[in-house]
Amino acid sequence: MLPPSRPQLAFIWQDAWTALDQAFSGQASRAADLRLNGLLTDLVFSDVAVRQGKSLSRTQEVAQELSRFLERLRGRTKPSEQVTLNSFLKLSEDAQQILGSMIALETRGVVDNFVQIDFGRPDHHQALVAAANRALRWTSEPAGRPKRDHLNDYFEGATELFRQIPNAELKVSNHHGGQPKTPFEAILHVGHRMIDVCVSYHATVKAYHRR
Repeated sequence: MLPPSRPQLAFIWQDAWTALDQAFSGQASRAADLRLNGLLTDLVFSDVAVRQGKSLSRTQEVAQELSRFLERLRGRTKPSEQVTLNSFLKLSEDAQQILGSMIALETRGVVDNFVQIDFGRPDHHQALVAAANRALRWTSEPAGRPKRDHLNDYFEGATELFRQIPNAELKVSNHHGGQPKTPFEAILHVGHRMIDVCVSYHATVKAYHRR
């Protein structure tokens, strides 16, 4: 199984895909999956880089980490769950978060949650290799460089994504109980939680309308 650097993030990722499927009244399209994954990945890494105040150099450091990780994966003749987990845990938290998001995308529809991932299985190992390749490309391209208005960028991207979903509700409101009610509201809150795990839904509503 995959041990996220912060265990809460695994559940937040699951909330994202659950909400997206609900918006489609079933299984979300592959294009929507890719778009949401890109939005969340950009958001997380941009937040990390901005907080550290060394955006481009940190991006390069993570790209180098992922490159070495990918080389080790390709060099193995037999997949090993324990060896893979040990290598994953040696990555920085930033690299783990980015790689974890790509693994979630590559294994979507194959496993129900991170607990079911077994890197000793050839198919799961290949999914990991594909995820590492995707993560490396993302950190190596200019699009992976952070923007300071990353939460607003996420909100705008999520809004555009949901405008393309038939019958999607785009109204954002506070509710009794303090939780989102629609898939769109849930997706907005997911993104906010990715960079501030304990943030309230009320705070997300305020941030969305303030943008």
